[in-house]
Amino acid sequence: MKTLGRGKYVVGLIIFILLLAVGLDQTGTAMDAEQVGTALRSVRQAESSAPNAGRFVVPDPPIPDTPPDGPSILPDRLRIPAIKLNAPVEPVGVLANGSMGVPADDRKAGILSPWTRPGQKGNAVISGHLDNRTGPAVFFYLKRLSPGDRVFVSDVRGREFTFVVKSVEAFKTAESPLERIFGPADTPNLNMITCTGRYNRKTGDHEQRLVVFTELLARDTMAPRSR
Repeated sequence: MKTLGRGKYVVGLIIFILLLAVGLDQTGTAMDAEQVGTALRSVRQAESSAPNAGRFVVPDPPIPDTPPDGPSILPDRLRIPAIKLNAPVEPVGVLANGSMGVPADDRKAGILSPWTRPGQKGNAVISGHLDNRTGPAVFFYLKRLSPGDRVFVSDVRGREFTFVVKSVEAFKTAESPLERIFGPADTPNLNMITCTGRYNRKTGDHEQRLVVFTELLARDTMAPRSR
């Protein structure tokens, strides 16, 4: 997966989006879903006229001041039995150009941090490479998932949370639903993203993004000891 990027123009929008990430407006008042949606649409419209518009930007928010809605973890392991995936996870942030980072090791997945953690209400987000010059990378088989498949994330203490796949969807990069992937939510979700579609040699990127949307099924069970 190539870096999920957009031009430097969007850096000036990041502070505005940071407020959305914690569900606050500029007065410190909680924003309702309609306000958040309107604000995100405004960001999308501004981005569409920016240089290099059509690429996928992710802002880096501050750690929310509000406590978690329930037990949450910062995962260091991702298991998806349906596609025989068992991979390490490391925190990734946002690059200087406003794009979400991915691990340098394409066998690892990266969880956006600081951000919503698995177990908290909202959308935790994990990214991973699709492939490399020699073959498949960590999320190559993500497209084979189906609704109902189980996804497991666990931390260094062995706590494991179970998520269930709700949908698997592909979007043109410029049309990716940022509010669904990164925005507030009423349920604890975990979204996994990678590249898909045709590779454009001119831009050095795939033309689509694959998103697997999952929802929390169970929390705080113990992970298998074998790693």
